[in-house]
Amino acid sequence: MSNESENKTKYWYSVNAEKRFEYDSDDIHSYILGSWEDKMPASAMEYWGGHGQAFGFRKLTWKNIFKGRRKRTYITSYDVSFYCDTLEEATKVFESLQYLTNDDRVTVRLNVYPKNEEEE
Repeated sequence: MSNESENKTKYWYSVNAEKRFEYDSDDIHSYILGSWEDKMPASAMEYWGGHGQAFGFRKLTWKNIFKGRRKRTYITSYDVSFYCDTLEEATKVFESLQYLTNDDRVTVRLNVYPKNEEEE
């Protein structure tokens, strides 16, 4: 059994790109999840795994309370995930996303997870 096929059966790999937003900036208004996805390289889209957004809560002000709002939420980040079977594939995707880190609010992560015995 080759090393690559051993990795393919024992582990799966995830690459995640996340862009964070500040609640008091207007940056989020010029960004939509679709435009964030469009910035991903075509070579990485073969491993597309999904996208998501995270929400945060703003502090309540007297103005919000009188308007009947109990919580004010805002989008804290967008993230896009890619799933790969081998370390080589994951490394290529990770490297293809490095240009996104020119923005200091973007983080790109490479994760490795053991597969369950039932997945084999």
